[in-house]
Amino acid sequence: MQWQPLQRLLVSAIEENRHYRSERNVTLKLDNPYPESQVRVDGQRLQQVMANLLSNAVKFSPQGGDVHIFVQRQPHRIVVNVKDEGPGIPEAFKPRIFNKFAQVDASDARAKGGTGLGLAITKELVEHMEGKMGFHSEEGMGSCFWFSLPLHPSETESAFDEHGASNGTVLVIEDDPSVLRVLQEILLTAGYKVDTAINGAMALEKLAIHRYDAVTVDIGLPDMSGFDVIHSLREQQATSHTPVLVVTGSVDRGQVALEGHLEDIAWLAKPIQTPHLLALLREQMQANQKRLSLLHIEDDPDLHAVIRTMLSKHADCDQAVSLAMARRFLLKRSYDAIILDIGLPDGEGWELLEQIRYSQPNARVVILSGQSISEADQHRVETVFLKSRISPAQLLEAIKQRTQLAQMVNNE
Repeated sequence: MQWQPLQRLLVSAIEENRHYRSERNVTLKLDNPYPESQVRVDGQRLQQVMANLLSNAVKFSPQGGDVHIFVQRQPHRIVVNVKDEGPGIPEAFKPRIFNKFAQVDASDARAKGGTGLGLAITKELVEHMEGKMGFHSEEGMGSCFWFSLPLHPSETESAFDEHGASNGTVLVIEDDPSVLRVLQEILLTAGYKVDTAINGAMALEKLAIHRYDAVTVDIGLPDMSGFDVIHSLREQQATSHTPVLVVTGSVDRGQVALEGHLEDIAWLAKPIQTPHLLALLREQMQANQKRLSLLHIEDDPDLHAVIRTMLSKHADCDQAVSLAMARRFLLKRSYDAIILDIGLPDGEGWELLEQIRYSQPNARVVILSGQSISEADQHRVETVFLKSRISPAQLLEAIKQRTQLAQMVNNE
């Protein structure tokens, strides 16, 4: 195991497996926006991993088809994808795809992605090199096998410093490797952090876990319409106001399909023009910045529902029902204000105060408690309210006043 340039390893793997592509006249295309990136691997074993993935991709590709090898970068990890244009993997076989000796029966079924021992060994090799492996596939739409490996520490610190300067984090949802690369390069150069998804399912998984400042989405995704992703995003409270930029070659059809439903969506036609892309993105994000970002730490679902409803026109409101959940939220996102209950199922809200002050230095802390607070404790936070003595409207006004005051102080 040693640090080695990923680009050199990929080029070598493609060259060593050229006999596979010549047999079926399949073209191997490499897209790596990060040629300087290094991975800590056993070079020989990584070549074995690539040989298995490339040979499978070529074998199940149509005559004269393309196999795309493209690289993505995530916080702390780099991802290598091998995508074919074959018939895909049968739904019933997917749970067993990495099992030893798993194989689809019959030659016509095997052509849709069957495997014997190769993928099981490949996954074990990746995991022994501290990596992860998975796949995405739809019958009739091809397959994409991916593996991720840890980034070199120097790259993690420079490109993905969670506390460093950034214009925001953008999720790019795009299955065309060449368009994906263009968007990545434009956004990274402009100072954005970039995460990527190559289909709708991957996008929805990431949107459920991470919070993004903006999303770009292609309508023609391989597994679902980009409209479905947008509607799902809008139906979730946490992402209902996330700025969305549709990047498509058919703007008119898209506008008709969404007419009267999603008026806050911005549209960008391909081919992509850098100034237009960045201008639209800034406009969308600036409009969204007028909303407050709140974390409500409260285990009473009825009370949270009332407050969220009252604040929905002015703020995005996450809910944490325990200390443990609150700690996870505080690490993921920056908040303008934190509404904190003292009595929680796994401890007292006061236990969070040190973490809030460290990770959310600009957030205003508002105590909303069902129990009396001592005078000494009242001085530890900006505001204290009793649940029985304040309405949601008064709470909103108090939060708005205190966040505006904080912004004035920060701007002086």
